[in-house]
Amino acid sequence: MDLAEPIDIFVVVTARDIKLLRHFFLSYQVFFRQPGNIHLLIWYREKHLLDQIECPRNLVVHYKDSVDELCEDDFRNQMYLKLIADRFVETKWFWVVDCDFLICAPLTWGEFCRDGKPIWCVRPWTKLAEKTWRDGTEAFVGANIPVLFMDEPVYVFNRLVLQDMRNRINVKQVLSQPTAPSEFAAYGFFAHSEYHHLYSWQDTSKIQHECVAYRVNQKPPSYLVLDRDSNLSDAANAKYVVFWSHWELAESKMRDYLLEAQRRYFGQVRLLPEDNIIFLPVTLDMFAKDGAVAWDGIYPDGWVKSHSAFTSYFERPGIIELQLEVPEAGGVSDTAVVISIDGSEHSFPLNVGVNAVDIPIKCQAEKVKLIFSYNNNGQESHCRTLIARVNSFCFLDR
Repeated sequence: MDLAEPIDIFVVVTARDIKLLRHFFLSYQVFFRQPGNIHLLIWYREKHLLDQIECPRNLVVHYKDSVDELCEDDFRNQMYLKLIADRFVETKWFWVVDCDFLICAPLTWGEFCRDGKPIWCVRPWTKLAEKTWRDGTEAFVGANIPVLFMDEPVYVFNRLVLQDMRNRINVKQVLSQPTAPSEFAAYGFFAHSEYHHLYSWQDTSKIQHECVAYRVNQKPPSYLVLDRDSNLSDAANAKYVVFWSHWELAESKMRDYLLEAQRRYFGQVRLLPEDNIIFLPVTLDMFAKDGAVAWDGIYPDGWVKSHSAFTSYFERPGIIELQLEVPEAGGVSDTAVVISIDGSEHSFPLNVGVNAVDIPIKCQAEKVKLIFSYNNNGQESHCRTLIARVNSFCFLDR
């Protein structure tokens, strides 16, 4: 294998990912040392958000709209698009990343390889947290998968392997099968079974080696570690780090890591990470379907994030009503929410129990921010702060 050959990068994003993607792009410009292009998949309606950030010159933008078979579930879509990535990339080998990857040291193709072959990390299945991925992936490939093929986020795909995988497996089923698979576990299993000679297979339960990647969050066995005190030194000699994109601190931590990485390797900050707020566009239909999920204001299980922002594109004026429940044993006190609409701020205290919070929407293109304040009462730093949960939401005409 020629370590100087071009290597493309493939990434799929949604609107809420743009704020993190810009930090990956900056880290790429600072630290990536391999020729090749970045191929990005995004909906055309979200292009205006991409236009707000600085993009690498070698970025090639593709639109999801050109893939007719996609469904309404963009989580399923991104898995499917990775399994047809060979339609978009141009190099024999390519690196599949997500928006929450951050390169924090000079990185070349050789860092992904052992004995001239790309690394793929495996280990035995263990905890209950991994059972759903196993069940879904085994149903997807139609076979028993004896080990976990997504142990470390080092995902280098081969175009010909991926094409052959689609010849033997109906990958469209990822869009509809009841239990979602892992696209990485599925590809890893297929490559291990049919193209074993192309990869250097590393069993991390037996082989102790320095990994090119470091997971800040989603560490086994719980996959629930959210360390507010994490910093670049935790990553040791890893060349890139991976966050959990849903974590409300992911963006600020990506900025901190990137600043620290530049000081470590150059003695100075060469490029400053962007810190402007990206207001996600939200229509009435989007709100009616997803509530605060539409503007990335809550975690998948309904707990609010301390900061969120959106631009309203509602067809008519009215009131967004959120029913917020503050838990009695949540570990925080003195809870309040500040609602800022086009710079005009109003603060509302939140009591233990259910609270109705109204967000007046008067016209198109209003910029809205929600900021929750609270007393943390010394809660453990590795825990997610449970401020309030959204019990229900609705839009009321005025």
